[in-house]
Amino acid sequence: MQKQHNVTIILLFIVSFLTSCTHQTFVGSLSINHNIYKLAHSHHFDQNKIQTDFFLLQTFTKISNPDEPIHIYIEGDGYSWATRNRISKNPTPKNLLVMDLAILDEHPNIFYIARPCQFIQSDLNCNNKYWTSHRYAPEVIAATSQAIDYLKQYYSLENQKTHLTGFSGGAAIAAYLAKNREDVASLRTIAGHLDIQATAQHHNTTPLYGSLNPLEAAYDISRIPQIHFYGENDSIIPSHITKSFVNTVNLLSTKTQCAQAIGVKNVTHAKRWRQNWRHLLKIKPICYKQKI
Repeated sequence: MQKQHNVTIILLFIVSFLTSCTHQTFVGSLSINHNIYKLAHSHHFDQNKIQTDFFLLQTFTKISNPDEPIHIYIEGDGYSWATRNRISKNPTPKNLLVMDLAILDEHPNIFYIARPCQFIQSDLNCNNKYWTSHRYAPEVIAATSQAIDYLKQYYSLENQKTHLTGFSGGAAIAAYLAKNREDVASLRTIAGHLDIQATAQHHNTTPLYGSLNPLEAAYDISRIPQIHFYGENDSIIPSHITKSFVNTVNLLSTKTQCAQAIGVKNVTHAKRWRQNWRHLLKIKPICYKQKI
């Protein structure tokens, strides 16, 4: 039985937030927040703010059939750094790619979950370490899982399986959700940050010392059907990191191969995924029996 958490939800329709978004305290967040609220509302998503044990998280949901599984989109790291040496004051993503991908998904039940401190007016726990060194900390993953639990309960979806999709740093969160949760039926990542040590080495940067490394979850998710999409022109997460992660997952399973690495031509880290997403969604994560 899953542990019960002290989680509350504030469920409001988008329209009400179009009139209140002027109260944002983060500098530069006004137009971005307005844009995502307007975008979500125009595609019939409800807007939710969920108070977990750790963070207040922004979510958007569209529920059409409670008898069907849930497809969950985990936002990326957002605007973490203003420059290479200066931390951003506000991690809200300037590119609404992940929300666009959720909108393009035609499955009946969709959750979009932002990362801590993104699109949020105020949260006492918004220390900038949560969009730098601790962006994949255990409390970040736990908070995201709590948000999923409460949304499932709120919409009477407790018995439904979940299909996870994480973009960039959201892939790291999704990998650990797949490791920790019992309801995960599949995992997809897009330009995924799947090995924080390898990525730091590639860019000659300091490793994220306060974060969990998705590579360490490889064994526990090795029996979950999964696809890891990478852009063939991605200079942020190069293809060899994705392929190495997939090889590790498959080597750790003796009976099945459940992980695929799929490259997408003419795609960078954050560009041209929209144009390809509906086609890529038709590729189903499947486990294959190991050849003896």
